[in-house]
Amino acid sequence: MFKEYHHKTKLSYEESIESVKASLMEHKFGTLCTIGLSDKFKDQNLEYEGRLTILEVCNPKEANKIITINPKALYILPCKIIVQEFEGTTTIKMITPTSMFAIFDNPELTEIAQNIESIIVEAIEKI
Repeated sequence: MFKEYHHKTKLSYEESIESVKASLMEHKFGTLCTIGLSDKFKDQNLEYEGRLTILEVCNPKEANKIITINPKALYILPCKIIVQEFEGTTTIKMITPTSMFAIFDNPELTEIAQNIESIIVEAIEKI
């Protein structure tokens, strides 16, 4: 079962997105992709209440270690961080790396996932 992490922020939706990117950059995590999912829904005339963005983030050094240990781990990379605005509240969310990498039952991957998770949580909680 996947575990989720949630962090409510008083920043605006837009400020939250930029702050997450900047904070993670300080920890050598780059943003590979920013997907404005609620904008995509709107483009297709689909209803969605609120706003939703997916950030795909990665630390290449850690990703390389992970796929060297188990190439199948590539299927769950990069880490995804969700920024969601709903009813005036902005929340930053993710499925925890430790719960995702638990499927491999590998202590070495678990240790790396714990380190990644603590870095991402620390970066987000600064916001």
